Amino acid sequence: MSSPLALYRELLRQAKTLPRDTQTYYRHHIRQHFNSHRDESDAERVQVMVARARQDALWILRKYGVGAGAAAASGASAPASK
Repeated sequence: MSSPLALYRELLRQAKTLPRDTQTYYRHHIRQHFNSHRDESDAERVQVMVARARQDALWILRKYGVGAGAAAASGASAPASK
């Protein structure tokens, strides 16, 4: 598991690859959620949140058609199909 701080930096870097008109929104969203969960001490819950953040980031990158390289660099796997 990567550290939450490393994930935070990674997500901010990935936000720079999004279309310019969406970058401010996603940077704010990332910062806001990181700050709201900053004091979380339950390691299992942190692990779940990190995994979910990676899945969400992958979905957003795909939504905007950002290259597969950025999605692969996130380390996220594709969500299972239903």
